[in-house]
Amino acid sequence: MKASDINELIHPVSSAMVAPDDEILHLLTDSRRLVDPRGTVFFAIPTARNTGCRYIGDLIAQGVRDFVVPAECDTVPEGVNVWRVDNVIEALQTVVAAH
Repeated sequence: MKASDINELIHPVSSAMVAPDDEILHLLTDSRRLVDPRGTVFFAIPTARNTGCRYIGDLIAQGVRDFVVPAECDTVPEGVNVWRVDNVIEALQTVVAAH
């Protein structure tokens, strides 16, 4: 699956794609479980106590370049692929079904 395929699958509220040909190999929901940053898309799932958006900077420093985030997340810098969605969990489920 390519990064551009995610855009077509999840119908984001907005997106910024700097590398639409990135190959997506891994789906990540817990930043502590990163194995290989190449080909990883991080789903920044918000919870009652936390939000995955808090870990984006650390993941970028480790080499991750693809992120699905809540529409209101404003912590994603330029230079990476980002998809802003209304519901990160639904987006994850859609990508999992296609992956």
